[in-house]
Amino acid sequence: MKRDMGVVRQFLLAIEAVPSGVQFDISRDEYRGQFPELNNLEVREYFILIEQAGFLHGASSSKGGFWCRGLSWEGHDFLAAIRSDTVWDKMKDKVYELGATVPLSIIRELGLKYGREYFGLS
Repeated sequence: MKRDMGVVRQFLLAIEAVPSGVQFDISRDEYRGQFPELNNLEVREYFILIEQAGFLHGASSSKGGFWCRGLSWEGHDFLAAIRSDTVWDKMKDKVYELGATVPLSIIRELGLKYGREYFGLS
């Protein structure tokens, strides 16, 4: 499976939107329905990738289920860097221009760079 950072961003936004004290459980219809383009194996793979990146807090899994208590500090920081649609679109354009798969560290840096520009801090 090729990693799609748009899907990663979509996961992070969905997890962040869950109220405090409620677990994000991807097997629940209300959450699973947010990812109709993914089959169950792809959902599992993305959940594992996002957990491995250190973006999830209290992540766990069992046969057929994946849940977490929310985003980690790192997950919140990364999402803050790529949340704005304006920043996200500029970043996607830059990555497309480069024509390559880009490591997470570069995506984070691009998000911060364009975020600073968006807020007039550069």
